[in-house]
Amino acid sequence: MPSDNKVTFTEDDSKNDQFWVKKGTFVVTDFSVTPGQDTTITKGFETSFDIKGGFHFGADRSGSAIPATWFNIVSQPASQNTFDHDAGKLNFGVQGTMTLWVYGSQYGSFDEPTELVFEDTFLAQGHSAGTNNWWLAIKGATNIGDNRIRVWDQSGRYSLEFKRGRNQPDQVHVYRYPLS
Repeated sequence: MPSDNKVTFTEDDSKNDQFWVKKGTFVVTDFSVTPGQDTTITKGFETSFDIKGGFHFGADRSGSAIPATWFNIVSQPASQNTFDHDAGKLNFGVQGTMTLWVYGSQYGSFDEPTELVFEDTFLAQGHSAGTNNWWLAIKGATNIGDNRIRVWDQSGRYSLEFKRGRNQPDQVHVYRYPLS
């Protein structure tokens, strides 16, 4: 049985003023796993979460250059990821469509969440200093420094910022943009 790897997408409470992520889904369209590792990831695999939850991917945790090279090629340029550079070793990586449902004044009504779709989203798990960290890249994103990317959703009407976890390497912080 492969390891359960969870990455949480959560609003940063210290910056949160009337904005939150209600739920999310991720549908895998491609992936790369270190050879010889047990995995449940397949094309078409779907994972979802509700408030304060996360995406789960079943794969053992052995890093190699194979998923890193895959990630570096398919998610180019590196300025579209939260590390702002290419990966050296990764345990695994997935490509797919991420959909987030968010509440907030600039995203419509507080009664119904707004659906934001991000095609060509890339998530990958690495390893550093005794913990597993998460890489995030989205086609069309811009790295704006401080481990943060900004990107417009598929409709072109809404944008979000994503920041890789600071002391929580299994988290991605989500910020509304533009900030007011």
